[in-house]
Amino acid sequence: MHTFEEAITIGLNEIVELEDIPDRPLNTANVEALVASNEPDKWPPIIVTPLGNNKFGRIAGKHRIEAARKLERNYIKALARMYPTKIDMYADSWEDNAKNGLPLTTKQRKEYAVNLHRLQPSLSYRELGRRAGLRHETVKAAIEEESQAERSEEDKEIDAWCKMVNGLHARCLDFLNKTDDYNVRDSAAMLVATYTPDELEDAELTFDLMWRVLRDAYILVQEERKKLA
Repeated sequence: MHTFEEAITIGLNEIVELEDIPDRPLNTANVEALVASNEPDKWPPIIVTPLGNNKFGRIAGKHRIEAARKLERNYIKALARMYPTKIDMYADSWEDNAKNGLPLTTKQRKEYAVNLHRLQPSLSYRELGRRAGLRHETVKAAIEEESQAERSEEDKEIDAWCKMVNGLHARCLDFLNKTDDYNVRDSAAMLVATYTPDELEDAELTFDLMWRVLRDAYILVQEERKKLA
């Protein structure tokens, strides 16, 4: 839903891309078909939103804009709209693509439903399905599949981090068990120096992290030494 609309003609150099709008790869065949028609005045107007300073963010019309450039046109018809939320902006982009763009695949419809769910989780599966042109069971399965994939990726990152910290902890314990001359700052700096630059970067290892792990390891070593005393 938009709160304002005005039919205008804008310069192609006034149009900028928006990061908030999911984009599909440019389809060369579709662009060439538009160029071959050579009737930009009969194309549906693109959709933009005012950004100020004579700049407009593109909501829909990527192929029409590219075809106009190939035809060496400087201007194109547009509908300038203002939106209350990013969700409305995203929905307008989708609806124009579904109406004036290339036929959407089931995969693209699923992606739209998943992205819309992220933006507006209160929408029911049925409503998401209605907007995406899918059965609500398909929408539910797509969202659950995406959620599982995200959790799996997070689990991998957590496992890698835990493995790194456990290895770091073991190295600290080994160091402390072999020395009686203990100084947290000097020892931490020395241990950090044993890592290669790639290892430091991959593990996001810093002096502060080494200091904290070394301090915790020192407490364990002291407790073990007390038991043996």
